[in-house]
Amino acid sequence: MTTAAAATDWTEVWVQSSPLSLGEVLLSILLLSATLLLESLSYLLHHFRDTKSEIDTSIVRTNPELLEKTAKFGYNFESYFVNLPLTTNPGRPLLHYLDVGPKNARNVLILIHGEPFWSFAWTKVIPGLSSDNRVIVPDLIGFGKSDKYVDWRMYDLNLHLETVILLMEHLGVDGSGQEVTMVGHNWGWMVGAGVARLRPNLFSKLVILNTNNLPDGEAELDRYSHSSTLPKFLVLNSFFLVFRASMNLLREYFPLGLLVSSLNRRYSKSLVAAMTSPWPTKEHCGGTTAFPLMVPVTSGHPEAAQMKQIREFLSTWTRPTLVLFSQPALLPWLQDGDFVVGRKYEFYLSLVPGVVRARRLSGQVGHLVMWDSPYQVVKELRQFIRNY
Repeated sequence: MTTAAAATDWTEVWVQSSPLSLGEVLLSILLLSATLLLESLSYLLHHFRDTKSEIDTSIVRTNPELLEKTAKFGYNFESYFVNLPLTTNPGRPLLHYLDVGPKNARNVLILIHGEPFWSFAWTKVIPGLSSDNRVIVPDLIGFGKSDKYVDWRMYDLNLHLETVILLMEHLGVDGSGQEVTMVGHNWGWMVGAGVARLRPNLFSKLVILNTNNLPDGEAELDRYSHSSTLPKFLVLNSFFLVFRASMNLLREYFPLGLLVSSLNRRYSKSLVAAMTSPWPTKEHCGGTTAFPLMVPVTSGHPEAAQMKQIREFLSTWTRPTLVLFSQPALLPWLQDGDFVVGRKYEFYLSLVPGVVRARRLSGQVGHLVMWDSPYQVVKELRQFIRNY
């Protein structure tokens, strides 16, 4: 079974089964042209610094007063902090997390945020999940109330994986008498899936919310058996590629508020300000800069090998798995749905044999599903935990 899974290119399976519209193709031509220009400018502007300058290991912390604007949106949970003995990075950055619900509950849910989000993104679903379940919600290093390395080069996938694993050990979440469910949204799923691979016996269930297809270096022509796969892949990923190129160029100056507001046209200015409040200056934005650059585009990327291992692990995962996605959208601001990863839904139906339920959420639901449709997400999660 392992050999067969390793021989299957899950990207090609997904791409070849995904129809394309003329609108998608035409839009992608513009986006991919912009991507080439932005990446060229990034190389000219940053290559010397990235390869020659000394890495800054300093740490900053967001002023708590700046985060008080989140209270009006219901973010009133008790905060916990811990200095974890990291082996991947110098220093002992302070990690913030929420721990809501009965500590002796049989079901434990680990909720991992994506980019550029933090525990605040789960505000609307925590009350509905924590009445009889223990709900643990960390802010990854570089996000939310957790400490932040100034230099984006201090971040990699191993840092986030070790952070979550050490936090679970600190909280005594070891699976003894517990049913532990990993829930990941966006690139938080990249972290959650990586933790599950490293601790496979710990988790009983997995939940996948609006996320990417765990890229492992896919933008290479000689990888695929069909000549049409790479062009179709580039069309399907054009929004992510232009976003990644924009982040690579602008780095700590990238306008996070503009990104968040594009995810749902109904977000108010005050909500966008609350969501992005942990990153008031460029010194706070190392983590948000690093996350998209952490996603491998080619096989030579430092994270490509580990992402391939995560894919291979998931291709053998047979325990219950829930997949929730928004409807795909073509354009930001103008449509309901998810223009970021909405088309990646089918990828997980092919990859993970343990999928027992998969659903596209209806209504005015954008990329941030747990904020836009908390009732649907809570209902699905509670039914999933109860039935499986």
